Amino acid sequence: MTKKTKSFEALAKELLTKEQIERANFNAQIRYQMMTEVANKIKKEMEENKIGFNDLVKYMGTSPTQVNKILNGNANITIESLAKICSVFDLEPHIIFRKPRQ
Repeated sequence: MTKKTKSFEALAKELLTKEQIERANFNAQIRYQMMTEVANKIKKEMEENKIGFNDLVKYMGTSPTQVNKILNGNANITIESLAKICSVFDLEPHIIFRKPRQ
């Protein structure tokens, strides 16, 4: 007897409410947007300050793999890493929370 496997979407619809699915999708969009914005800002600062990849690795005191993930928008970046990045580029962070545009 073969066992049918359900797709993730089918399983999610079966186990979660529509509101829970929408909230999870919204969360994923926010995470992607934030990671992309951070990565783009770092790349811009690197270019403007003539700081290369290896220099950033050294200044942050982290692995090349982690810096690569950050620059590609694939890292779950910590507050500590954000603080190091701000320090490297002499930046002051500003965080703004606002309602999404309708």
